[in-house]
Amino acid sequence: MIKLKNKINVLNLNYKKELIKIISISLLIIIGTLYFAYSLKKFYLIVIGIFAIGVQLELFSFSYDKKISILNKQNETEFVAVLNYIKTYLHNGFNVYKSLEETIQYVSPWMQNKLGTLITEIDKDKSIAPFINFAHSFESSIIEQVLIALYLMIENGSNDEFIIRFTPIFNQLENDNKHKLIKQIESKFDSLNLLPVVGSAIITLLIITGVVGLIGGALNGL
Repeated sequence: MIKLKNKINVLNLNYKKELIKIISISLLIIIGTLYFAYSLKKFYLIVIGIFAIGVQLELFSFSYDKKISILNKQNETEFVAVLNYIKTYLHNGFNVYKSLEETIQYVSPWMQNKLGTLITEIDKDKSIAPFINFAHSFESSIIEQVLIALYLMIENGSNDEFIIRFTPIFNQLENDNKHKLIKQIESKFDSLNLLPVVGSAIITLLIITGVVGLIGGALNGL
């Protein structure tokens, strides 16, 4: 449950509401299992109910993982847009610090918070640490290289020659982001292709369960 809590916090969801949702479904499974186990006198259904609760928790965990993955991709995509704004300001003669300040007005609240924290940390710490801390908000290792490049611009100046030297890194990030978007689209199509297989598996399981039930009823009647 601790891992679920961490995932819920990452997604900035209401923990109490999510917990109530999980507990409510678990209680429904328990009540339903106990009812059928008592009515049908088949107490092995209780074991199936416990298994179903475990499966339900795994499904919630998988759902949160998927949402976190989508969120991370969205944040990385937005950073590519942020980088384009920064590059524009740098080419117009702004330094890195001023470029970061000007870029804040064009980004999402989440990115505003991250950039604001970066600027605040730069005011207090002139080392590379604030840039590395900012890079840790993303999964892509290329973003860390980009942040290091921005830090080096502070140390060595942000003239056009220095910017051009780091253009391959910026382009690599953009290409990496495009590649991830393509893979995400392909993954969605793969998921759609699996639906008929999953549906067939569920139908087969229901048929087998029904047959076993009929056989059990026939044997009990003998």
